[in-house]
Amino acid sequence: MVLRLSEDQWVLVLSPDLGVEAQERVVSALFAKKLGVHAERPLVIMRRDAGFRGPHLTWCPAGCVTDHSDDVRRGTFLADLSHRIGTSAVMTLAVWDARQSAVEAPVLSGQIGVDPYCEDPERAVPHVSLQVFEDEWMECLGPQELDAVTAKVRSHLTVLEDLSERLVEARASYRGVRS
Repeated sequence: MVLRLSEDQWVLVLSPDLGVEAQERVVSALFAKKLGVHAERPLVIMRRDAGFRGPHLTWCPAGCVTDHSDDVRRGTFLADLSHRIGTSAVMTLAVWDARQSAVEAPVLSGQIGVDPYCEDPERAVPHVSLQVFEDEWMECLGPQELDAVTAKVRSHLTVLEDLSERLVEARASYRGVRS
């Protein structure tokens, strides 16, 4: 049974006899037919907002790799619902640590994400979060060590350029919850 309460609120009652895959197919068909959204992964999350508690029908954007099992099982505030899209662009460098000699630390690591219900319009569309570097130093590098770091950073620029191209694609195909 499907009941439309308002523009963005629906009640969907599925038989408990349906398996998870069958339930996802039904929800996907509902998205496609009623909303014109071809959802890669439909989600029925337990919404915890003060004005509305209970199931909320939404979807993952194309390429979402986020595990939403807690959002489904325990619930979340809509403003906290977040999607990571595609693989991260990760690079690490060996950084001196007085206790452990050298430790691999992330540098210029990026991830496409979207927080569709966020009030901040820049977060509500696909965007990249870039971890530049933690408070770590690479000290006393000689020419060979510096050349090795430079080569690694230069090769990572290609990965970041690919991330930028994927961001353009993600924004072009994204149908936000407010559109």
